[in-house]
Amino acid sequence: MRTIWLILLSLSSSGCYQFFAVEEGVMPDPGQEVRVHLSPARAFEVGGTPIPGIEMVEGEVYESEAQTLAVWTSMLHSRFFRFRGNGAVLYISRDHISRLETRRLVPAKTVLAIGTVAAAIVTIFTIADAVSGGNSFLGGQEGGADGSIFPSFPGTVRVRTR
Repeated sequence: MRTIWLILLSLSSSGCYQFFAVEEGVMPDPGQEVRVHLSPARAFEVGGTPIPGIEMVEGEVYESEAQTLAVWTSMLHSRFFRFRGNGAVLYISRDHISRLETRRLVPAKTVLAIGTVAAAIVTIFTIADAVSGGNSFLGGQEGGADGSIFPSFPGTVRVRTR
């Protein structure tokens, strides 16, 4: 059972999206999520605080021109630390971008995640059905003792209206 939850946790944490490298010379459209790898590392000022040695910037494209990319920043990464971008818009020259990646949906990963979650749910209810001796919602008795569609549990009070 623990293994199932670990698999579900790893799938949900990775999500159904992945970052893919953008072709050389192509600039992404505004609104796309990006990772901008910088070479050499740069210093940026965020909220009046200078942050040196930034190697990667994550966020959404705010504006995209031929030689400049403006990123609405969510995270800044240095060699040893991560910093919140707090929505600061950073303008990055194309000359300082060593690699540019956009976040895209991966259909195969999505299908795998949905299938795994569905299988886990069926497994959990099958185990619950076996443990309860067939008196669960998956089968066994056809509803409650009074013929209703819901099973009766000890201490349950049923009110009939007609």
